[in-house]
Amino acid sequence: MTKNGLDFVTKGDTHLNLKVGMCDDYSKFIVDFFEHFEKKGFHFNYVSPVNEPK
Repeated sequence: MTKNGLDFVTKGDTHLNLKVGMCDDYSKFIVDFFEHFEKKGFHFNYVSPVNEPK
């Protein structure tokens, strides 16, 4: 789903690393992921769409 094939942005790049048209697929992945763990009894208070939020 990423432009550079990695799960992080290439050094110096300040743009979103998702390929064009992948936002819906990425959003579905995030929702499916958290629904899966919620059903198993794990609760998350928030989600950050970036690898290491500041």
